[in-house]
Amino acid sequence: MKRTLLFLPVCFFLLMACEEPIDYQPQITDLQQQIDSLKTVCSSMNSNITSLQTIVKALQNNDYVTSVTPIKEGDTTIGYTISFTQSDPISIYHGHSPQIGIKQQEDGLYFWTLDGEWLLDTAGKPIPSEGLTPLLKIENGRWLMSIDKGQSWTEMGQATGDSFFQSVTEDAISVYLTLADGTAIALPKKTKLSIAYNDSINVGILPGASTEVRYTLKGADSKTIVKAISQGGWIAKVTKNTDSTGVITVTAPSVLTENEILVFVYDGAQTTIMNSLNFVQGVITIVNNTYSINSASGLLKIPFQTNLNYTVSIPSQTTWLKHSQTRAMRNDTIILAYEANVGPVRSAIFSVKAASGSLLRNISIIQEGGYVEP
Repeated sequence: MKRTLLFLPVCFFLLMACEEPIDYQPQITDLQQQIDSLKTVCSSMNSNITSLQTIVKALQNNDYVTSVTPIKEGDTTIGYTISFTQSDPISIYHGHSPQIGIKQQEDGLYFWTLDGEWLLDTAGKPIPSEGLTPLLKIENGRWLMSIDKGQSWTEMGQATGDSFFQSVTEDAISVYLTLADGTAIALPKKTKLSIAYNDSINVGILPGASTEVRYTLKGADSKTIVKAISQGGWIAKVTKNTDSTGVITVTAPSVLTENEILVFVYDGAQTTIMNSLNFVQGVITIVNNTYSINSASGLLKIPFQTNLNYTVSIPSQTTWLKHSQTRAMRNDTIILAYEANVGPVRSAIFSVKAASGSLLRNISIIQEGGYVEP
């Protein structure tokens, strides 16, 4: 009997020894991958929160987006890097987290939100986006959030959720960010810096005379600077009207020389562009200096050729003669409207002047009278 009792434990031990060991490594690997994934998600979300603060500062400082670059893992886009004119670049990710966002109050300031509601501090007041920064972490598969720099943590639920950024789109004007709670943010893009002139860049000018060339800028702001550099006796002065418009006043030497005015535009940060203004000897050709018209009202067309910017000046007392229009530069036509004359013959002299005000040509108009002696 005793031998039988001893035999049973020995058999049980042998049976246990004959079973194959259980391989737990796949489960351990899977758990480690989940932990690593959660760590990556948590890191991405904290990066998103910091990026939101930068976005708010960019909006408040009138900063501009210079580029949007996809962040990829293989062929999959997992986020975007957004670069600014002034602010540091930010990276935003398509991770998962509680719906943390920002909203603007009536005073124009931005505050943190949680699931669409104001995120409150320990005193029950909304937290400004430029104040405390919410921190996220994951423990035991649960989201934890801190609003006191990690001194204390509040559980926010299971470590899953909706995408932090619902969408990132752009057009030629702005980059549009839509947060998970539906908040839409438009970040203006930096327009490429350029300058255009309202007149031809080959401007006619007389020796010793001055002329004005109007310019318009794109991609300019209050920091943009326009400079004109001249040589060879030429003088150039820039007068700023608005951030994007102004006038370059150029004065030619008494003897014209072949030179150009160099125009530099600096955006106040890192970009400078340059082009030039060229001037040629001013020419104006008018076939007749005197024109006769009948006593009825009508239009007088005076053809001429010129490469100058000019104005038409009629004495203020000559109320019966008006400058109607001038057609395109180069082959021009001055059109004068005149009233009917019921009195004796009358005449007037009007002037064609350069943009600087110097006289180019006087032209006489003689109108027949409509008066008949009894």
